[in-house]
Amino acid sequence: MASVEKLSIALTHKEALQDQEIRELHRLWHEGLESGGGRYKSLEEIKQAARKRQVVHA
Repeated sequence: MASVEKLSIALTHKEALQDQEIRELHRLWHEGLESGGGRYKSLEEIKQAARKRQVVHA
């Protein structure tokens, strides 16, 4: 098999994986939206919770 053919197959495979990953990301995004409101009211609250977890796991 020529190098050009191998490259073409590899690129096609990579594009297929990217498409699959994008579909999965969309699915997870919509699943999150459908699950209802979150427990945090702001980005700052999320950051504070993450910092607390970081200290506990350090």
